[in-house]
Amino acid sequence: MSNALKIVVSTVFVLSLSVGWVGCAPGAESPETGDGILIRLDKGDEDRLLAFYLGGYLGETARNPEDSGLIQKRKNNWYLQDPTKISGADTTLKKLVAAGTDDRLIEWNEFEAFVLETYYLARSAPPTIERMKQRVGDWHFADEWRAYEVEGTMSPFRRKIWLRTASLMTAIRRMNSFSDPILYDEGTVFVGEHLLDGAVVETTFMLKRADGFWDYFAYDELGELSTEVQKEPENMQVPIKCIGCHYGDRQFEPERSFPAQPRPGPNGPRTIFTEEGNKSVQIASDLQEHARRSDTILGLYATLYLSGVSTRIRQGEATVDEISMMQRLGFAE
Repeated sequence: MSNALKIVVSTVFVLSLSVGWVGCAPGAESPETGDGILIRLDKGDEDRLLAFYLGGYLGETARNPEDSGLIQKRKNNWYLQDPTKISGADTTLKKLVAAGTDDRLIEWNEFEAFVLETYYLARSAPPTIERMKQRVGDWHFADEWRAYEVEGTMSPFRRKIWLRTASLMTAIRRMNSFSDPILYDEGTVFVGEHLLDGAVVETTFMLKRADGFWDYFAYDELGELSTEVQKEPENMQVPIKCIGCHYGDRQFEPERSFPAQPRPGPNGPRTIFTEEGNKSVQIASDLQEHARRSDTILGLYATLYLSGVSTRIRQGEATVDEISMMQRLGFAE
């Protein structure tokens, strides 16, 4: 490279956050030359992580960052491209570019700091629970919502989790057997109220995006947007720690042992609060809902519902639609 060209490139570095897309600077840790800034997170399933995180910066509905051209993969390495050239890209991506400008490398600590600072902005997170209710509806005063209560290892609090019955039924009707994945539609909402002596001390939300991933939001006791939820020995950051559990394969109690009652944990009993009729050993075994987490959902929502249907069938109280649904899934008493 001539001295004149080096001066031009250096000038571009100073004047623009979309700098240096034509090559790597001296000292870069990239294994190859080429345009873009190397992203090296050193995390498992990096492809999936980047699809989730960066997809959330590509418009309100989200889309695949590789298809959009925001990132490119070369020889098993991902490179961030100029976000100013990507239609719909959130302007906060300039901060990620800036993090990797000096050494042409974005590592996990830089990427994590970027996400924690900008994720809520990029996803247009409602600043209060009241504003969130305007967006998803009020789960307390609508007959179409159903609630599940659980105490376990996921949180030190008793959790009351709300889900629209229609969302659950749509996911179940999509199945043709108990071994099929349980997949929810875009726009599905899970609301988790964390309770202490009956009072809500924090609230979490999962909203299904157009790209198949979920957005995560948290609100504190006052109903204000929060970047973390309470947990021992330290609070969990949103969304960083959320996907650590949802994308992993570790099973949690009491879902792992259900319908058996596990031994108490550090915070006391671990229990799913439901009627005995919703505790079918066979359906829990057939579905393996918590273990499979086919839509990265941790819980037993279809298991509890279908267990109740199986009880109603045995008692002669099931509807024709319920019987037909269970027959399609291969249910046999």
